[in-house]
Amino acid sequence: MKEYGRYINETTIYQGVPKTLDYNGVHYIGDLTRYPEVLSAFNIFPIENADQDAPVPEQGYHIEERYALSNYTIIRSYVSVEDPPAPPEPTKVYSKLKILMAAKQAGFLDPLIDLIESDREISYIWNASNTIEDNELLGQYIGTIGTALGKTEEEIMSFLDSNCLID
Repeated sequence: MKEYGRYINETTIYQGVPKTLDYNGVHYIGDLTRYPEVLSAFNIFPIENADQDAPVPEQGYHIEERYALSNYTIIRSYVSVEDPPAPPEPTKVYSKLKILMAAKQAGFLDPLIDLIESDREISYIWNASNTIEDNELLGQYIGTIGTALGKTEEEIMSFLDSNCLID
């Protein structure tokens, strides 16, 4: 059975044929493919494949259909398109209150407060922020924080992830 579709643009068609149409005061019902002049008035045409097979996508590419309108026919072809870049990982946001409460429960609240008060940059950043984000800034200080608390960077990040994330 022949495919039909409504041509929208080079990347979009709506496949299929409506069951009824009103055109020039006449109500058409049933197999409207018998009325190509009515269908063409609504940009609905038969779909034919171009004389090519769909290419095999390479790594990092995918295949998309493209459409062209030619002599009352929609010509479908295939193109290889580069995949969009992966979205960046969402930034994790930690609650300062949760950090303090979890540090207290874990038994290192005093060393954390000592560190915040003894390092001027860390103190300014702590006091200026509402939350602590897992970004480059935290990455710059995570080693210092880990050393001051006797923990590895991985242990500090695991602690933050398991106790202090904002939902």
